[in-house]
Parts: sequence; C-alpha cells; structure tokens
Amino acid sequence: MSRIIQASDSSSEKSKFERPWNAPKYLKQKKENKDLEVYQQAILIGLLNQYSEITLERPAKLSKVTVISPKVSEIKFCKEDILDVSSLVERQCKAKLSDEINNGLNEATALRRMEKNKKVFVQNLLIDLLDEFGFQFHTTLSRRSGKAMQVERIQKIFSHHSLLLTKKEIIQKGQELNTYLFQFIGHNSSYSFKKGQIQLVNALV
Repeated sequence: MSRIIQASDSSSEKSKFERPWNAPKYLKQKKENKDLEVYQQAILIGLLNQYSEITLERPAKLSKVTVISPKVSEIKFCKEDILDVSSLVERQCKAKLSDEINNGLNEATALRRMEKNKKVFVQNLLIDLLDEFGFQFHTTLSRRSGKAMQVERIQKIFSHHSLLLTKKEIIQKGQELNTYLFQFIGHNSSYSFKKGQIQLVNALV
C-alpha cells in the first residue's frame, strides 16, 4: 500500500459562516499548509530524480511573498518511456473543467478550481510513480472545498517500510531543495535535471 490517508479533522469541516476566515491564526495555518505543499512536491521531485530525468518549467508568475513550486513538465525514465506531464495534466483537468461548466458552475470559479486541481493531480502522480520504487506515504487530507480535489499533506515518508523523512524533515529539506531547483529555473524557461543528479539527491540525505 503506497499511502495511509487520514481524513481531515471534523473541526476543519465547519461551514464558512462558523469559521473566522480572516483570523490571524487561520491565515497563518493556511500559509503553513500551502508552504508544506510546495516543500513536499520538491521532496517528491528529488526522490523521483533518482530514477528519472525530470524537466521543470518556471511558473508563469514568480512571487517574492509566497513560496511557489516549479511546474513538472516531463519525466523521462528511458528513451522509450517518457511521460509528458504537462499534456496529461491539461487533458485531465480541462475535461473536468468542461464538465463543471456544463453543470452550471461559474466559469471564473471553475478556472480557479482547475488550477488547484492541476497541482493536486501532479502531486498524486508523483506519489503513484514513487510507489513503484518502494516508497510509502502517511498523509492527511486537506479540508474539502466544494468539489475541488483534496490535497494530501504528507506526514511521513518511508522507503521499503523504513522511515525516511518526518514532516519536520520534509519542511526543512523541502525548503532547501525548492530553493535549489529555482537556482536553475529562476532565469530559464525550463531545465532538465539528469537522472540521479548529485545535488538533488544529496539535498535529501
């Protein structure tokens, strides 16, 4: 089994009328959760790089305020096994977008939801691929928001049933690794990290 998923706390399922959305404590928690999602994706990229060449793209908008993830464009295991992640994500999420608009969802809302779904889809894809190489994940689900896909927040990562990273280590090493990734793509439209690239792997040790 690749991951053990815990549902979000019932307290986080309160309606928007019961929860102080603009409260400092809530806003701080929201930022921490978003940062964790960025750091855990960096970790997933680093782990998968041990088995594949990974091409990342610079996000359309860079921010000096919030932490952001690079876009996973392509994963190449060998010459005959190349996964076009960008096309796969667009195809899957646009199909869902079309269905939601046809079912009456406001287009602006549907587009915002699609962007969130893209991030979740990529993360789930990375986790599924790592499952093939003996990694397991203990995760918790984010609060449900409409019909958007729920984010899995990783609490622990195991390799062949041995503990590899705790949540604290995911945050610490993921932050370092995400900074490292942007050293290569910050001034380029894209960059391909060769399979087993030393700097990537060492950041996880």
